[in-house]
Amino acid sequence: MVMVGGCASVLAGARARLSLLRRGVLPSSAAARVRVLGRTQPRFLATTQERGGDRVALVTGGSQGIGRATVDKFLEEGWHVVNVDTDNTVFSELKDKASRNNRRIVNIHADVADDGVASDAVSRTVNEFGQLDCLVNNAGILPVDTVRPAHEYSLENWHRILHVNLHSAFYFSRAALRVMVDQHEKTGNPGGVIVNIGSVHGLQTAHGVSAYAASKGAILSLTRQLALDYGKYGIRVLAVNPGTILTPSVRRILAAYDETEEDAGANYPLQQRAGKPSEVASVVHFLATDGASFMTGSHVEVDGGITIVGSWE
Repeated sequence: MVMVGGCASVLAGARARLSLLRRGVLPSSAAARVRVLGRTQPRFLATTQERGGDRVALVTGGSQGIGRATVDKFLEEGWHVVNVDTDNTVFSELKDKASRNNRRIVNIHADVADDGVASDAVSRTVNEFGQLDCLVNNAGILPVDTVRPAHEYSLENWHRILHVNLHSAFYFSRAALRVMVDQHEKTGNPGGVIVNIGSVHGLQTAHGVSAYAASKGAILSLTRQLALDYGKYGIRVLAVNPGTILTPSVRRILAAYDETEEDAGANYPLQQRAGKPSEVASVVHFLATDGASFMTGSHVEVDGGITIVGSWE
């Protein structure tokens, strides 16, 4: 945009009003809206204090791997967390972690590939904490016995992978968006953030993973579409594309093919290594914060540079 003529005076006036706002001189009604370049716009940045001091994240598949590291990171950064997972073996451990950080966690033992579970989990989040600031659609599967050419795929495996990896992200997003839109309309502040865990398989792929690749490509398209529809509510929707990360699932696949962790990272430009779950979790947390307030509809590769190589082979 090029500013000419009277636009300079408008900008000067806007700067003056912003200065008054920062000093607390403007009345609360004026503080809620600031005139920028001649147009009244909602203030789309809110500090943690303005949101009530606490933040709340709902994470699907938060008991293992990237999901577990994400739950840990949010707790360490002072968030309350809701974890939805079929694996309940670490629920007590997660509660202890939350307690040590003076935070609360709600663990829900359920299958994320169920629309009713998504609705109930979001409702419980709001009932427990009064808000939902970030949804992390992390749950995903790639069973070892499904790594095979498409013509050998069972429809059961195809549907199961799509249900967990893609459908659950839509179910939870739909339920969360209803809450986030309402939060924006009540406060004028951003409604919330959705971070989808995609994969570099959404950009390039490998042999034998047709269902997984299809689900992750669709996640990236869903991310862009939701960002377009819900930006007007200050709701940001982003994706993170991990490369090979040393999660329990990846270790099972490596063992099945008699490969080592070193083999997994051999083609990666960055130190010829695979990634750690915590390295993905740190990016997810950043995207959920106001530090990423002008990011939406895009994806971030946490992949050690494998996408610049273009292939694992």
